[in-house]
Amino acid sequence: MEIPTIASLERSYTEIVDAARSRVIGDLSQHARLELARIYVRELDAVYLRLAAQEITEETARGIIKSLERALARYMAQAEPEIKRQVFRALKHMQEAHAQATAAVPALDVGFAGVPTEAFEEMYKRRALGVVKSFKTLRKWNATRAAVQIEKTLEATLLQGLGPQEAVERIAYALASPNEFTRKAVERYATGGGVQKFMRAGARYANITDEAFIAAKRISYDAWRIVRTEMASAAIEGDRVASIRSPVIEGMKWNLSPRHPKPDICDLYAKLDLHGMGPGVFPAELYPPLAHPHDLCYSTHTFRDPSEWGLPNRAPAPARTPKASEVRRILPTVTPRASLRAWQQVRRDTRRASKAWASLRPLL
Repeated sequence: MEIPTIASLERSYTEIVDAARSRVIGDLSQHARLELARIYVRELDAVYLRLAAQEITEETARGIIKSLERALARYMAQAEPEIKRQVFRALKHMQEAHAQATAAVPALDVGFAGVPTEAFEEMYKRRALGVVKSFKTLRKWNATRAAVQIEKTLEATLLQGLGPQEAVERIAYALASPNEFTRKAVERYATGGGVQKFMRAGARYANITDEAFIAAKRISYDAWRIVRTEMASAAIEGDRVASIRSPVIEGMKWNLSPRHPKPDICDLYAKLDLHGMGPGVFPAELYPPLAHPHDLCYSTHTFRDPSEWGLPNRAPAPARTPKASEVRRILPTVTPRASLRAWQQVRRDTRRASKAWASLRPLL
């Protein structure tokens, strides 16, 4: 087999890894969000069928509201493990992409076995050390907050003089307010008959703006935000661990998303040379975490000289602290306060990445 040039290797490697990343951010994220919608619909449906089958008094209204709160708590409890299952699938995609890309290089003993498990473990260990961002998670406190708003809505609606049937139905519609994923979950899994009844009540309740509706919308938004961010984090972490294993990769380069809306910390990561490897290039061991929720920036790779393919990795040097003048040059339109925060975050995250690598390396 002919040894590829660096240019041809870079082209093929980038195409293969980019395709895997696109599947993770696109198809797997959509699938994960649909799975969460399936759980959500299933947990609410039994309560909705009960609601549809009886006349609601003030006493039974409070019982139904408690049942809805328990259903939300069950949904939250199942959502996080489901997201982690989808994260592991994403990591496996990144492992397979690196193995396929490196197969073009002959006579190299490349081992990517175990990358998904290693990346999964390191992703959450780095999170505990403050490197991979935790963001808001779907935990019980979030369900509790929604439950408080729902109870307030019930009391406020009854005080307005509406009957308990109307009050509970308004809350039921808020929680079942249709979106792309709840519709698909009902259609695909042939479930959610009770939920579907209230999804169809849009004309009657279309103008509801009370706290229950806001809380319900927040649950849906949080789920999508968390799925999208976790899957993007998984793509980065899987790429990072596989790049450490790769016998041909020298570093990982931070690239701005084409949909990057405005200058922020991502511009610093993409344009600063913090390791003497070129603007935006980091040792894979010290590659930064996603900078903010919904961050769709992505990594590409720089490659070793062919004479160094297969040699052990050099120990990564810690990042230097960027100068304030560099930050102002890269972020000229950002307010001084926002510029300072971005500089502080770069300094904090790069230092934590070095400490995390020193802490985790003996475990790998």
